[in-house]
Amino acid sequence: MVILNISEKDVLNYFNNLKLKENESHYIDFHKKRYAFLLNLLSKYISKYPENKKIKILDIGAWLELFLIKHYFKNIIIDSLGFIPNYLNNLVRKHIKFDLNKLQNHKKPLFKEKYDIIIMTEVIRYIYIKPEFLFNFIDKILKSNGILIVQSLNAVSLDKRIHMFFGRNPHKRANLSKNEPYHFGEYTLNELILLGKNIGLDYDKYYLRNYYDPKNKFRFLELLFKTYPNFREGITIVYRKK
Repeated sequence: MVILNISEKDVLNYFNNLKLKENESHYIDFHKKRYAFLLNLLSKYISKYPENKKIKILDIGAWLELFLIKHYFKNIIIDSLGFIPNYLNNLVRKHIKFDLNKLQNHKKPLFKEKYDIIIMTEVIRYIYIKPEFLFNFIDKILKSNGILIVQSLNAVSLDKRIHMFFGRNPHKRANLSKNEPYHFGEYTLNELILLGKNIGLDYDKYYLRNYYDPKNKFRFLELLFKTYPNFREGITIVYRKK
């Protein structure tokens, strides 16, 4: 399989052909760079499998990226876990509706099969139980040599450091509303690496990127982010199961 090179424009052009709600259109515009990065990264790993193999993928906390994954990758079987709108059900083979914050007390297995690739993007910050429960759950359903792709905000990005410098808490207070959940926890790159390592998931690659509104439109910021990549706002980390 050819490795893709998807641009932000490709992401926008695809969704322009769909009838999205206003909040969904805003979300796509804000996350277009992150979506393009995710698809290109996913392409690199999918391309390593034989073309005749059906790759089993689980999308935890799936949303609009399901459209893109189904559009660009044909040799996959994709399931989802979490809460998704009903109109996305036809994009997956199987969807399990489940609140990940209940994993701590959930004993019955949610899945009987294992997956080649698990995707969990922009999810972990909404989890208020210990993240070890979530990672242990993933470890049990990830195949040996399988891949876990996690995307998360960087807890120590430049904007948060500036807030702290002026004595302001950069993190929003917890909100238990399911309609507008706040961030319960954000993590540094080292914390995410350690979370995986503790259960036998070694990181294969990691990336620090500014996915959202351009933060480097000023020359000095561009140089700052280049010199101190830990100031960037987004983390993508790829784990591989031993």
